Amino acid sequence: MFYEQLKNACKARNTSVTAVLKKMHIGTANGTYWKNGSSPSSDIVIQLAEFLNVSTDYLLTGKEDGLRGDERELLDDYNSLNAEEKKEAVRKVAELKKNGISENKPTLSCNGISRTNGYEQELILNFRKLSFEEQMRLIGRIEAMAEMSEVKENIG
Repeated sequence: MFYEQLKNACKARNTSVTAVLKKMHIGTANGTYWKNGSSPSSDIVIQLAEFLNVSTDYLLTGKEDGLRGDERELLDDYNSLNAEEKKEAVRKVAELKKNGISENKPTLSCNGISRTNGYEQELILNFRKLSFEEQMRLIGRIEAMAEMSEVKENIG
């Protein structure tokens, strides 16, 4: 199961298991062991998941991270921001929530959200409380911030 998921994640990124292992300085013989049914250590699974930008759940079970498409897009945009921009994005979500969200909506849990830190979980939970229009407006703002960040990186 693990090897098949690893192979699928590599294929989705137009690479191979062997190429990934070489880039990560992990012995390529491990690929053969995993193909034959051995399981990698948890540290290796985490490293591979981070390198391939997939969840550990996906590598181990084949299950996705539980995020909807718009939530995945929001999280990807959020992750492309620098630390200062992330704080600003979380502040703006809180502001939208305060000014445009009914306090009667139920609190959402983080079930199904894996490989996220506290800021990311807070961002996703607050995002889910927004109306569709507010979500689209926020995604636009985050995309603009991410583009500005890329421009700054290219200039600097």
